[in-house]
Amino acid sequence: MALIKCRECGKEISSEATSCPNCGAPVKEDEIKKEIKAGIKIGKKIAIIFIIALLLIIVVAFIFGYFIPSHTYVTKDSNGEYVEEFRLF
Repeated sequence: MALIKCRECGKEISSEATSCPNCGAPVKEDEIKKEIKAGIKIGKKIAIIFIIALLLIIVVAFIFGYFIPSHTYVTKDSNGEYVEEFRLF
């Protein structure tokens, strides 16, 4: 337990107090709200990064699939029959 100064009146109060006994100003409630807001901001940033990464993967996959030509070759097998064979490269 440490002593901290009240933001409103400046008196020293316990760090575990929920409000200042002198003026009644809330102590921990403000800190909790700040932590929640910071957590939400971090969550939003992670979600945005995830969406951008997913879109990048989709775009790269589309470009790879569209611009890389696929080839179909017709060859004869050992029985003399024609067989179509698909090769990516």
